[in-house]
Amino acid sequence: MFRFLKSLAEQHPARAGAIAGLFQQVSSMLVALLLVPLSIHYLGPDRAGVWFAFQGLIAMLALLDMGFGFAISRQAAFTLGVDNDTRLSRGFLNLPPGLGGVSCLFHIMMRMYRVTALVVLVIGSLSFEFIQNFGRLLPPQDWEARLCWYTLVLSATLQILSLGNAALVNGLGLTFKTKALAGSLILLSGSLAVTAASMGLGLIGMGCAFLVAAFVQWISVRFFVPNSLRTLDSVHANWIRTNGGCWKQVRLLSKSALPIGGVLVFASLIYTIQPTISGMIIGAESVTPYYVAQKIAGALNLVIMQVCLPQLPFITRLVGAQDLKSAFSKISQVMRLGLFAFIVSGLFFYFLSPIAAQVLLHKQTYLQDPALAVLTIDFIILGILSLAAQIILATGHNPFLLSTLFTGLLAVCLSLLLTPHLGLLGLTLAPLLAGICFNYRITLREFIRIQHHFKISTNT
Repeated sequence: MFRFLKSLAEQHPARAGAIAGLFQQVSSMLVALLLVPLSIHYLGPDRAGVWFAFQGLIAMLALLDMGFGFAISRQAAFTLGVDNDTRLSRGFLNLPPGLGGVSCLFHIMMRMYRVTALVVLVIGSLSFEFIQNFGRLLPPQDWEARLCWYTLVLSATLQILSLGNAALVNGLGLTFKTKALAGSLILLSGSLAVTAASMGLGLIGMGCAFLVAAFVQWISVRFFVPNSLRTLDSVHANWIRTNGGCWKQVRLLSKSALPIGGVLVFASLIYTIQPTISGMIIGAESVTPYYVAQKIAGALNLVIMQVCLPQLPFITRLVGAQDLKSAFSKISQVMRLGLFAFIVSGLFFYFLSPIAAQVLLHKQTYLQDPALAVLTIDFIILGILSLAAQIILATGHNPFLLSTLFTGLLAVCLSLLLTPHLGLLGLTLAPLLAGICFNYRITLREFIRIQHHFKISTNT
């Protein structure tokens, strides 16, 4: 079995990455199914609520990466495929070609992520005072919650340090390593957290469980980076010095990273705020049906993306090598797969997700028609065009910053306007209408333009 997996990873790295991505997603779903009810059982509803709130807040610290992980992965793939005769594409650094350039990128990345980790540590530590004094989440002088929060901040800091190495490894086409590690660590952190809760160690024990998993990730992912990249020879060290040093390259990289980070921030805020709006306007009883449906749709979307996204570094490498014919073929192949998968998943979501929700929740608490039908349509369109957007980003273009900002603002405004009159139907219509006005239309137009450009280049 081990020889088969090793052979698959060596001969078909993209396929191995897809399998590892599925393993990561299945691990995440299994841990969620077990950790949520067991946390409530061992901690009680109040302390479990604190734990879930902390998880969401800690996840927001990861947004301080601001898209650099994606930009580094894309840059590594481009630099590995580029040669001296290749014209520099927009959105990429003019690094030396081949592994020497990737080695330069590694040292630039390490310098930047150390600073980012320090920022995460400081902001995360100071933010507890705001959390404790805002709202009714925590009672005064809750030392257990304070210590739990600090352990989670430390784990987030280690994860940020790991992210740069993982991004570089993904850019080298070795996504199967990082995704297999991520899936294993999800299982490790979940099992340790449940064990800590069952032993009566409370929030502190569960926080320490996540810290242990983050430490293992930080140590493990360092071994994935080839030793040849860790040592910077005199030629490439001199290249960095004569081109303004590491921080000048970071500033240049930020021109492509920050727009991506902005897109991720705006998109995540839209996803987070919708259930809150439903609770504010309709009432708390409306949150669960929409939240559960949203989680199921998100899980299906991630499963498909885990299969398709490992192909992106290879597309970027082909663009870097100016092999537009192969890039066009690879893009068409990925989009056909995504189109089929999202349509089939959409049908599953509409017809079978209500049954799955009833089995898991043991009661009728789920989104009903016509809101479910609207959410299904949005799921299919969003999934297909999100995959197209990822391909566009992989080719070195990012036209989505302003459109995502406007989409988010319009979705919130439409939610506030439609939900009081249409209920959950209005809440599901809002992001669909906002997407059609901005992001969906721009993504489709840009994808057709790039495909047309590649096709013309292929025929000449």
